[in-house]
Amino acid sequence: MYKLLVYDIEDDKQRTKLAKLFEKLGFVRLQKSVWLGHGNETYWGKCLERIKKACSKLDQQANVSIITIAPQALESIIQFGSVNLQSIINELTLTYLII
Repeated sequence: MYKLLVYDIEDDKQRTKLAKLFEKLGFVRLQKSVWLGHGNETYWGKCLERIKKACSKLDQQANVSIITIAPQALESIIQFGSVNLQSIINELTLTYLII
C-alpha cells in the first residue's frame, strides 16, 4: 500500500520539523511538499499515530493530507522532471521501516 503525503505549512520551523519526521519514517520526497511511502497496515497504523501527534502541534492554517494510492494507480502516473518516480517506487517496495 502506498501513501502520498502532501502539506501546505507556512511556518518554516513547523514545516521543517514535519519534513524531518516524514524522512525518519521512511518517506521519499517527490517535491518540496509531496512525499511517498510504502508499507503494510501495521506500519501505517504506527506512522499515522506519529503523524497525528506532530500535526496536533501545527497552527490552524496548516494543512496535511494523506492519500492512499493503489499500486496500479502508480503505474498510470505521467511524470515530467528530474525525479525518477519508477526508481523510487521500486526502492520503496523493497524496503520500508518498521517503527
